[in-house]
Amino acid sequence: MHEINFFHEHELKEHDFDGCCKDCQNTLAIIKPHIMGFAEKIKAYSHDRLKALSARELYQLYQILDDLAHMDAGPHLSGLLLEEQEIREVLPTIRSYYTTFFNIHERHLAKELIESPDPWKQITTFPLYPRYEALVKNQIDAMHISSEKRLAFLGSGPVPLSLILLNRFFGIPSVGIDSDAESVEISRQIIHCLGLEKKIELVQGNDATLDDLNWDVVLVAALAEPKPKPGFSHSCSISWQTGDRPWWCSAPTPA
Repeated sequence: MHEINFFHEHELKEHDFDGCCKDCQNTLAIIKPHIMGFAEKIKAYSHDRLKALSARELYQLYQILDDLAHMDAGPHLSGLLLEEQEIREVLPTIRSYYTTFFNIHERHLAKELIESPDPWKQITTFPLYPRYEALVKNQIDAMHISSEKRLAFLGSGPVPLSLILLNRFFGIPSVGIDSDAESVEISRQIIHCLGLEKKIELVQGNDATLDDLNWDVVLVAALAEPKPKPGFSHSCSISWQTGDRPWWCSAPTPA
């Protein structure tokens, strides 16, 4: 059902939907208890408790979200889910956890990359790597960007993996921008370990920093806060024009 590469038991399995159209009330009845149960479960995890988990424990806690996100279901199902009042009420809790999960997950990965004698191998073997690889290929299809253009990425975080893979696979130069000084410093160490200093620049700042940088296209991280002007759309298919330079919002996270 998914590509997280450690052995575990699925909480939600494909055969749960045998005989179901995967786009109907029956599917909703199967999925809803898992969503509600997950929301109840994560209420017991404070930020500090999540930080204390090992990477493996953190991924296992995240597993049900991965199962749900990559389930083979129909396009009508998302509407059915959002029509459920109980589900809408727990979505802020789930999103808060999701943001925290990725922040902690990136700190785990950053430490492993900096300490690894072979950081490139470390990248390709960590559990969520297939998600990032698919993500950057989707971004290329959406943005139609080439190696002749320089990408600016708002909210690049401590591990600018999208920028690393966009350069690795497509030769795209970039500048990552993050408001957190610690994240910028960690990301610079990672870029140094990978030998990409001439390809990827990291700076501390926000959308206003773009005025001082050379770029052709802007990509905004889905979890970046606050969202930049001139506006924000949850659809990465919408762009704004700043002169002849497009803004693309937002880059989806590798759920």
